[in-house]
Amino acid sequence: MKLNANTLNSPQERGLSSNLSPEPPGPVLKGWMIRVLHAAEVVIPPDGAERERLAWLGVEMQRFLTFSRAQPAGTSIADALQAYGLALKARQPAPESWRLDQVREALRAFRKGSEGWEIIDGPKGPEVKFRAKSRAGADDGYDLNDGAEL
Repeated sequence: MKLNANTLNSPQERGLSSNLSPEPPGPVLKGWMIRVLHAAEVVIPPDGAERERLAWLGVEMQRFLTFSRAQPAGTSIADALQAYGLALKARQPAPESWRLDQVREALRAFRKGSEGWEIIDGPKGPEVKFRAKSRAGADDGYDLNDGAEL
């Protein structure tokens, strides 16, 4: 029988030591998250607790993008942010205040570090389009107001 990664079940069978896990222990900063955070002038350390905290900000950015994919084409980022904030506040049980603070921080960084936002009709439904700003500190004048969105 020929063996490949699909037929090997245990880490030992795949040639991995038993203390190595194929999955990271927590959230991981993806490339797009790193580019957006850099454009937002956030310093990203190579490892440690601060990097893990920033990875959680990336999780919050991803959750916002997932939510935004359910919005109609043409929804502005301001409207998507406001709808996301209202949806979070309407959850039962309500999110803890630390979670709302984390979401605010993540969305501020996303807003500061991204540009070209649009939601379009794609072949499989709405698609969210954006890019990391090409130069740090570029600002379009939009301010994420603490009280308005979250």
